[in-house]
Amino acid sequence: MKSIFSTIIAVCFIFLQCDYPFQPIQFTLINTFTIGIPSFILALEPNKDRIRGKFLVNIIRKSLPGALTMITNILLLVAVSLFLHLPNEQISTLAVILTGFTGLLTLLKVCVPFNLLRSALYTLMVVGFIMAMLFFQPLFSLVDLTVPMVVVLVPLLLFAICMMSVVLHVIERIIMRNAED
Repeated sequence: MKSIFSTIIAVCFIFLQCDYPFQPIQFTLINTFTIGIPSFILALEPNKDRIRGKFLVNIIRKSLPGALTMITNILLLVAVSLFLHLPNEQISTLAVILTGFTGLLTLLKVCVPFNLLRSALYTLMVVGFIMAMLFFQPLFSLVDLTVPMVVVLVPLLLFAICMMSVVLHVIERIIMRNAED
């Protein structure tokens, strides 16, 4: 998910005439709570099931919905923010929230079905992400939310949920059906 997202967003911002919405340190925050800690903990979970299907298709099925949702959300965020004339610091903060939220949605999909470990992991990652954003704002180059930021953020968070659901459905029903043939 991260590689697909980072590559496409970087290429898009080469051609767009606006600033890249992230600071490098912000990826540390996002990746720690959506990829780093969860992948370490989940890798320790016992699993005796054999890998089924094609490896690459399985990877794409799990990562593509989150990556496409993140890319679309960031491009929409930049378009709306330019229209509303939000400063770069506010755009950057919103980009972190949206990307982290989408990463946590992807983690939710990975953690289902929940057991005690997965429930605790998911809860701690959500709480950790929120706490880090609240208490380490200067470290991660984040700013306080303003009313215009919330007006932009809420619809984009809802859009992320809807888009993730649609992309998951399309991949599961159409692409995966064709991969089985």
